[in-house]
Amino acid sequence: MKILKKIISALITLLIIGYAVIVLIDFFQVRASKEPMVCKSYETHEYADGKTLEYKCLGYKIFKYERQSINAYEFGFFISEKGKD
Repeated sequence: MKILKKIISALITLLIIGYAVIVLIDFFQVRASKEPMVCKSYETHEYADGKTLEYKCLGYKIFKYERQSINAYEFGFFISEKGKD
């Protein structure tokens, strides 16, 4: 029984570390103005002065603004909304 608990604990630890690595990779991709490497889906929102891409990832979102008023990336948690309308 103790061995099973150690195995489960090790698996959970590896999953947490793996998730943290994925989030950090995408975070540094965004800081370098590159698209995310891990992405479930994305949506494009059209505006009169350009567009915004919303990348939905594993527990977080990345917004890429390609507009006349702003040209940037933004990193946020899954509950984040488009901020620069």
